[in-house]
Amino acid sequence: MESDGLICPEKEEEIWEVIDQLEGAEKGRAYFELSNFAYARGQFHRSLSLAEMARDLFIELQQCFEGLAHSQSSMAYSCFALKDMDRAIDEMKIAVKYFEEYAV
Repeated sequence: MESDGLICPEKEEEIWEVIDQLEGAEKGRAYFELSNFAYARGQFHRSLSLAEMARDLFIELQQCFEGLAHSQSSMAYSCFALKDMDRAIDEMKIAVKYFEEYAV
């Protein structure tokens, strides 16, 4: 999906500056990247929320299945870090299903 020529930047501050202008898969990628930044800082609740937002966008698009699978696995890692083992396992099972189903 086109995003009016805007591509998701690499730096966290720059992503926050342009996120409202991004569309489609680039916006999903932006949320995924922000989730990674939050996870690296130990902000696991925030990381989980951002990964969920990325996942929801990729589901809505019904394309960019690689982004969907990776966002789902990020949710599992965040749940694991939050010591929510049952949910972490459930989320990872879904991620594995996506990886297998879409041959990512």
